[in-house]
Amino acid sequence: MSLTSAIAALLFLGAIKTEPEAIPPLRPPRAELAPSAMKKELWPWLAALGAAGVAAALAWPRRVRVVAGEPAIVRAMRELAKCSDAAAIADVLRRYAGAAFELQGEGQTGEEIVAHLALQPELAARLAAFFSALELVKFAPASPAPDTDKLRSEAAALLADLEALRAP
Repeated sequence: MSLTSAIAALLFLGAIKTEPEAIPPLRPPRAELAPSAMKKELWPWLAALGAAGVAAALAWPRRVRVVAGEPAIVRAMRELAKCSDAAAIADVLRRYAGAAFELQGEGQTGEEIVAHLALQPELAARLAAFFSALELVKFAPASPAPDTDKLRSEAAALLADLEALRAP
């Protein structure tokens, strides 16, 4: 055996203890702790947790329900029955054309609406003439007031014809 291995064996054998030392008795490092605040009063913690849960539920984004809208022709006919002047009748026709034929911009003139719609020539001429008559009454109030009932019935006929074109 070499000298280094002999020294290592002696060190190893010297590290082994033949008699075990006595283990000291275990005791707590500090005195007993006072009960925590959570054990004393639990209801404030539960109330705060419940309030946080309600706040989170209210703030959570929800799905937007898509409600089927009222058809454009139904809305237009209902509004047309309430109209009392030529300007309101023209506005009903503009809103119907915008909603039914997906035209951009509610402030379009009658000529622009007729130009955007691909209509039969006879219907396009009727619609253009009706819009020009309504715009004349709207922008030239010195002219004699037209019969509102007649304008409403003509507008209802135009709405029905336009709806017939739109339906498949």
